[in-house]
Amino acid sequence: MICLLALLPLGLTTFKLQAGESAEVLVQKMVSRDKELVRHRALYTYTAGETREKLDDDSKVISSSYEEVKVRGDKSPDYKTRSNKGMEADLKQVAREEPFNILNIISHYNYTLVGSETWGNTPCFKIKFTPKGDQTYHNREEKVANELEGYLWIAKTDYSLVRNTGKLTKPVSVAWFFATVQELEFSFQSKPLPNGELGPSQIQYRFRVQVLFVQIHERHTRVIKNYDLTSLL
Repeated sequence: MICLLALLPLGLTTFKLQAGESAEVLVQKMVSRDKELVRHRALYTYTAGETREKLDDDSKVISSSYEEVKVRGDKSPDYKTRSNKGMEADLKQVAREEPFNILNIISHYNYTLVGSETWGNTPCFKIKFTPKGDQTYHNREEKVANELEGYLWIAKTDYSLVRNTGKLTKPVSVAWFFATVQELEFSFQSKPLPNGELGPSQIQYRFRVQVLFVQIHERHTRVIKNYDLTSLL
């Protein structure tokens, strides 16, 4: 069990960029901080609301569905395994699953510090990431993620990830070349938890996939709310 002292509010000390501290160093510090925050969030329960929207060619909503589940921070929600009952069943399952975290393959990108920017009253380092190219992958999610570019907003106070956006740089073939991810864009936003640390607030991604003669265009939005510590005490 993590010591409850770890849940006390953070101090307001601001870390200054040290001489010679590169964008890569800042990203590594952000990854280390993220691992620490994940351990702290294990003490919470929260509600995850999943909205799945089917879109037309102009990104207008054709239909939508919503599902809500209560989650323990130390356990992933059990949505069962893929049903193998067709594409629609698989897409419904995908909307429920945890989105792929690019922090798992942080070494697959190049980084450039482009400046400073305040987001949600938090002063941040703004860092651009671009794909290195020709990186290995272990599944289709990693293969697609290898071709993403975007931005990271890292808090100057403690290196927490405040915001993350990205998009696909080129189409990627998956599933033995029967499917091609033509477009993908995503955004991540954080918010203060009851202990003052930052935690996930919203994760949204839109994708357009061509499967033989069928096009799939959807937007999935996960809103994380109602962080609660008392239910686990």
